[in-house]
Amino acid sequence: ERGRKESYRQGSKTEEKSSKALMAIDGMGWD
Repeated sequence: ERGRKESYRQGSKTEEKSSKALMAIDGMGWD
């Protein structure tokens, strides 16, 4: 299923961004 692979790739990119954002927020001392 090509569509599933595409959304999976997009999903992991988004996940990577949000985890980086979360780490940045943690670094700022936010809960």
